Amino acid sequence: MTDPILRLDGIVKHYPVGRALLPFQRRRLRAVDGVGLSVMPGETLAVVGESGCGKSTLARLMLRLIDPSDGRIFFEGEEITALTGRPLQRLRARMQLIFQDPYASLNPRLTVGQILEEPLAIHRIGARRQRRDKVAEMMRVVGLPVDHARRFPHEFSGGQRQRIAIARALVTGPSFVIGDEPVSALDVSIQAQIIELLEDLKRRMGLTMVFISHDLAVVSRIADRVAVMYLGQVIESGPTASVFASPLHPYTRALLAAAPKPDPAGRGQRALLEGDVPSAIDPPPGCRFHTRCPHATDICRVEIPMAEPGPDGHEIACHHWREIAAATTAPPVTATAHPRRQKRIAIFERQLARNQERDADIDRPGERDSRTTPSAARHPSSEKSTMGGRQ
Repeated sequence: MTDPILRLDGIVKHYPVGRALLPFQRRRLRAVDGVGLSVMPGETLAVVGESGCGKSTLARLMLRLIDPSDGRIFFEGEEITALTGRPLQRLRARMQLIFQDPYASLNPRLTVGQILEEPLAIHRIGARRQRRDKVAEMMRVVGLPVDHARRFPHEFSGGQRQRIAIARALVTGPSFVIGDEPVSALDVSIQAQIIELLEDLKRRMGLTMVFISHDLAVVSRIADRVAVMYLGQVIESGPTASVFASPLHPYTRALLAAAPKPDPAGRGQRALLEGDVPSAIDPPPGCRFHTRCPHATDICRVEIPMAEPGPDGHEIACHHWREIAAATTAPPVTATAHPRRQKRIAIFERQLARNQERDADIDRPGERDSRTTPSAARHPSSEKSTMGGRQ
């Protein structure tokens, strides 16, 4: 069996928050909490989840851009958890990152040629002429004219800037690349071009990729496997086609149900979640999803579920995934709306009823006149006074 190119064993990253008299008394934000993942050579693993669930922090831990609080990281069979200095710098050439925002990730004071040559100079790859040849080659690979190397980033469109960012990530010849939402800042038409470029480069260069995203439509196209994160933990993973077709964790089901569907016939009833995402500083005990889960029971509130192998290559961290799997043909469970949402709906319904009554009055002028006539009869003096005033 092929060994994974990257393996995470119980990775933890906590950030101290606030102040305290003693260091151990400080509260901690649990950005990543006990994640275990493996990425096989040549595959694309997508990491999805709501904003703030720890996707980008996990990506930076994989690349050793930040140090883990606990756990171990292995790359190409070598443990890199404690690497520092020159060994860590040499590792950087084999692991690269494509940033989300091409407008902010490119130095505006450098030309494109200088931006692409800089990683080669830092890692001491080739002589100066060889570096320039490599820059020209990478610009051709990502579909940019070579003579544009003299231009500055502000002279390019958003899609062209992201092509430059991709070229910069690949110029050192890495085997492992992470894309931290690399198409979320681009128009839909440009997104498709960048995705096609990434797929083509993956085939031509034999890349292994981790794709961070919350766009499930993009993930379904580009990823071989998908890992779903919630509040710093991976709660389900498996082959993309299988996870999208038959999700087994309640959160995965709700996440997929929330994705827009262009076909009205396929929309059906959505499995809505109640409440808000708990704080990562003070996560709930037991299963972290139990405060929003329609399937939660007493065991979910006290016992942390361990990841278990499921059908079709799934791994699920849920106490009740077997019951959910047995009921996949049943309609999705719809949780009760949040109280604030119920209040807003009630206000809207009352206002709608008042508007309908007003419209009905306008449509029936005869009835309106009949209602106003008795009023005039009850106050004849007011009518006379009005007539007298007119005289």
